[in-house]
Amino acid sequence: MRCLRCGYQLGPFENECPACEGRASADASWVCPTCGARNPQDARACDSCGTMHLGRDALASAKLASFTRRLLAQLIDGVVVLLAVGSLALFGLAVSPEWGLEGRELIGLTVDQFVLVAGIVTGVIYQTALVAVWGATIGKLILGIQVVRTNGARVGWWDSLLRAVGLFASLATLGLVFLLIVRDRTNQGLHDKLAGTMVIRM
Repeated sequence: MRCLRCGYQLGPFENECPACEGRASADASWVCPTCGARNPQDARACDSCGTMHLGRDALASAKLASFTRRLLAQLIDGVVVLLAVGSLALFGLAVSPEWGLEGRELIGLTVDQFVLVAGIVTGVIYQTALVAVWGATIGKLILGIQVVRTNGARVGWWDSLLRAVGLFASLATLGLVFLLIVRDRTNQGLHDKLAGTMVIRM
């Protein structure tokens, strides 16, 4: 969309021109970050590919996800990641049964080391990919919550990766950093603030 006064090309969420402070054109619209299609400003999903999108007005009326709901979603996600890592470890034991013996290594790692490294790597990939593609992990989908940027836009790959790394850094504090969500006005965790995201009800 363009400014009515000077014709400046505005971003998908800008209603006021940063160049001259003029208003956006009446035919305001947003461009889908997935397929590039232009959509009406009030559309909550792309007409072409179905990518979810919240504008600022819709975001303002959206309900924030509670700490309890987010915690339950994280527990479900933890089980999903644990099942994936457990399957990989079982496969390794099937290939090399003596790997389970104390001090034995496979690909340079003991079983304990493998579970730790695979857990972190799998968890980061899981969180990054699902939030970037669906806007939510399996746990969040089950609990009816989703991750969006603080301006209502869909979370991109880089922000999703940044959020996932921040999430696992928060886990390193034994989860104590997550208590900030309870005290924060927008229910944002440290990883949300780092990536510029927030979690809302669908």
